[in-house]
Amino acid sequence: MLREIPGQNVQQQGRRWFASPDADLYVWENRQGDIESFEYCYRVRSSEFSLRWHFTRGFEHAQVDAGELSPFKNNTPINIAATGPDWGQVAKHFRLQGIMLEAALYRFILHKLYHTYCDPD
Repeated sequence: MLREIPGQNVQQQGRRWFASPDADLYVWENRQGDIESFEYCYRVRSSEFSLRWHFTRGFEHAQVDAGELSPFKNNTPINIAATGPDWGQVAKHFRLQGIMLEAALYRFILHKLYHTYCDPD
């Protein structure tokens, strides 16, 4: 389950970080505390994917290339093009991972996932 990672002045910059062994969630808030953007990074069968939402651009989906080809190198991870996610699976994954998040944040992200793609009506 996702738990907030405190420190490193993350909250002072308007960004919050939540992590679990199987997912990461980054949330960017404006000065009023409104969510402007979030990125949910989740792992499926040893591959990591990134689902980003921004209030003006909507969703973007990518596969994360960790850049780790050798234990003697530490390359920077990059996002590469990926087919659209299985929205139902992503929502289910988030529902399980995010259950310990504060209620408003949890509902906000679930709403975006379900309303935008799982229940377009």
